[in-house]
Amino acid sequence: MSLTLCLQFDKIIRVLSVVTPFLIVIVLIISIYYMFKHDFNISEDITSIPENKGLYPWWFDAINYSSLQIAAAFSFLSVMGGN
Repeated sequence: MSLTLCLQFDKIIRVLSVVTPFLIVIVLIISIYYMFKHDFNISEDITSIPENKGLYPWWFDAINYSSLQIAAAFSFLSVMGGN
């Protein structure tokens, strides 16, 4: 991780473009394995979910989460958009 910080921006983008497909393939393999090897009981899973006891409605949490994600990604997206 520290080595990528010493690279130029174009090289960082190149490293990300090489690593990302491998990560997607690994996630798909794990997901497919889990779907075939584990037993799903949807009705039991739904009844075990506790009711939402939050202070705010769900949409408030969604707006808060998305605004934090946009704020964290803004610096990287602005540099990428400049190139």
